[in-house]
Amino acid sequence: MISAPWPGSDHFLPTIDDILAETGVERMVFIDGNHDGFVSRVRYRRADGRVAAAGGLVGARRQAAESPEGFRALSDRVQWIPRGSRWEWNGVRFGAVGGAFSVDWRRRTPGENWWPDHENVADADVVRLGTDPLDVLVTHDVPLGVPMDAISTYPLSPSDESNCALTRERLRDAVEATQPSLVLHGHWPWKYGADLDWPDSDGNPRRTRVEGFGANLDGDVDWATAVLDLSDSTPSIPAGPPMPT
Repeated sequence: MISAPWPGSDHFLPTIDDILAETGVERMVFIDGNHDGFVSRVRYRRADGRVAAAGGLVGARRQAAESPEGFRALSDRVQWIPRGSRWEWNGVRFGAVGGAFSVDWRRRTPGENWWPDHENVADADVVRLGTDPLDVLVTHDVPLGVPMDAISTYPLSPSDESNCALTRERLRDAVEATQPSLVLHGHWPWKYGADLDWPDSDGNPRRTRVEGFGANLDGDVDWATAVLDLSDSTPSIPAGPPMPT
């Protein structure tokens, strides 16, 4: 897993393809965040043969093929995981919900580096994910219930706080609906590990491990990457440091 921003330039995908080819990586898959302005212009051919818009976000003008897992091929080696997707790797059940609110939207320009109509997680994304159990849920933002106050230094207005909470509440709903043992996310510029405690529909206590990753803007690979072990039915990942207090 790698946490990183998407520059969105026309040359980015070919560059990534070249790097992946040089390093022998057959493909890279990713979820969108809140600064990814490339996906909504993508059109792909669905499994039923119909051509559909990738939905919501802005992006590469091309028809994207659909992988066996339902990912959208944006280039020869790069595939986007649409929100609400679920798939299996080595018997481990995965789900994904990208998106988050941009707290720095006042410094951005709609249509250039900010897409306010589509960045936040929608109820439909959670509905699309479904309620069948998952082992791993991959998100951009962090589910509500993990205290982020210690690492949040960005001043927020009441309306911004409300928008942030809305996405996090929807991700919490996704956790409670699918009951994953592990959540992996980015968005926040901090690497950490924490437990998320929540009650199931019968009121029984449940616990999900949450591992957050920071952006690798300063070349700190360990801060932004980890290897997820799928060698058995219980996925494992090196634990991140505890949340600062």
